[in-house]
Amino acid sequence: MIIPKVKILVLIALWGITFQLKAQISTSFTVIKVSGKVVSKILNRQIKSGDIVKPDDRLIFDTKDAYVHVINAEGTKTIRNIPDNSPREFMQLMQTFLSPDSKNKATRGVENSSYEKIKSVLKEDTLLILGNGYISIDTTETSLHKPAGVKAKFSVNNEKVSLLISTETGYHLGKEELFFKTPGMMSYPKVTVVYYEDIGDPIHKASVLLGSFTPWYIDEVELQKEVKIIIKSLNDSKLSNDHIFKEITSYLWSEYAAPIPENVKGWLDGNELLIKY
Repeated sequence: MIIPKVKILVLIALWGITFQLKAQISTSFTVIKVSGKVVSKILNRQIKSGDIVKPDDRLIFDTKDAYVHVINAEGTKTIRNIPDNSPREFMQLMQTFLSPDSKNKATRGVENSSYEKIKSVLKEDTLLILGNGYISIDTTETSLHKPAGVKAKFSVNNEKVSLLISTETGYHLGKEELFFKTPGMMSYPKVTVVYYEDIGDPIHKASVLLGSFTPWYIDEVELQKEVKIIIKSLNDSKLSNDHIFKEITSYLWSEYAAPIPENVKGWLDGNELLIKY
């Protein structure tokens, strides 16, 4: 019997779809970080950073607040909000993963003013600050030569603080740079950052509010371990550093707070993570 050409094409298409689905199902994921207790049925134990989780695994979450960050060549994903401790097929869990708020990641319009470009860096209410939190300024458009400068203002123990945080090329938002007088703080106040054309004459000279945000500082030793897992997983897939950087930034959004790309790049370079790992 001769099979019509149309049926042959349909069979080929169905075979292609089946092959793609099998390829997707065979993909495994590397665990970046676990919060709470998440047990793997295949491994027969609680999963931890660095574990490889297979798509046909069944995961048990001890509470609805438990979650796990995973990564593969397609990117980082976060599985959470499990309503009970029933085991769930891993690929079902992947259908609903947490990703950073789309409005936060939306491409912002081109800023016309040099001040607006500087302000756009500190636009979020909470910002993740790494290392010394150095942020550069294009000094061809905005001068940082004396008497100009950038100050950080905040209150600690009902005492108002005003610090000059700028150099001739940028300013610092690091924990040591802002809160060196009060080491060991567990939580940090909202910080207001202001640019002054003349820090000695703030009344008569122009000043620009660059941002008002709550800084978020984390254990950077632990963060390095998490980032190395991301880098190793994506390096094994032969992905570029630019792609890896985007995935690291996405992970920081979902697990911690809004990162400043320049700050993240400086931190990665300073710790030789993308170069040396």
